[in-house]
Amino acid sequence: MERRLIGVDIGGSNVKIGIFTTAGELVRQSKFKTPLERNGESIIPATWEMVQATLEAEESPAGIAIGVPGPVKAGTVYGAVNLGWKTFAVKKAFWEVSQGACPVIVGNDASLAAFGEFKARESAQSPFILLTLGTGIGGGIVADGKILEGKNGFAGEFGHMKVHPDGPLCGCGKKGCLESFAGLKGIRERIKEKIARDPQNPLHKDPLKIEDILAAENEGIAPAVEVLEDAVEALGRAASIITTAFDPEALLFGGGLTEAWTELLPRIRERYFRYAFKETIHTPLEKARLGNEAGIRGAMEVLRHDQALRQ
Repeated sequence: MERRLIGVDIGGSNVKIGIFTTAGELVRQSKFKTPLERNGESIIPATWEMVQATLEAEESPAGIAIGVPGPVKAGTVYGAVNLGWKTFAVKKAFWEVSQGACPVIVGNDASLAAFGEFKARESAQSPFILLTLGTGIGGGIVADGKILEGKNGFAGEFGHMKVHPDGPLCGCGKKGCLESFAGLKGIRERIKEKIARDPQNPLHKDPLKIEDILAAENEGIAPAVEVLEDAVEALGRAASIITTAFDPEALLFGGGLTEAWTELLPRIRERYFRYAFKETIHTPLEKARLGNEAGIRGAMEVLRHDQALRQ
């Protein structure tokens, strides 16, 4: 039997699965829509089912690493609002549903993606930071070649930085979070509020995709223009705070929103230059190289560097 490393990236929209050789080569991948019904209670069983379906008959899992969108400590996520989870022992749940088929590692999804991007750059120095823009907003920090988790597993949760004191309500229960301005869920909610009394507005779509919003902005439709302008402003401010706090080698932007919004980075840079501290104003703001594979590749790299799996 050929042993495989399994990288899993659980997001608010999709679950991605990568099957890798023990040398780190991607063999195949799959994805499915995240089952969010009943507070996400079927996410873990559905993920294990898809892992089994993606593996071929002659393959067996040597280890599985799972990225989830929320602060993680010792295999437990302490609130993944976009999945419907509160405090949830992900590692235990996956171990039970898979009947202990192989070792399981659980980490924050953006932290795993950051580690994947770090390992993809042979000359990378730390600190090294990735900001992920998708349904929500996450972040990962690599320091001294290792993922920085923080005391409570909360390091890198940049989506909950307060960028405006009177901003919209975030899923975390606080107001003014970066995620509520610039995560796709927050963007959608703000647009829906603005068009609630305008039944003829072309943005009345379900689901409302980022491509629809970008097209509406190009056509000058006011709600899209205003909400996306606020998103860019919030991201520019957040980037300046992050680089001032960490002075990283680079600040990378990844995730599905970054992939779809091709003009996003130039617009963020324009705002960043207004707010950045003079010593960090030239910190590179770059698009992540691994694209939508960053999460599964980062999960695989964590498995490859786990001492227990090397034995």
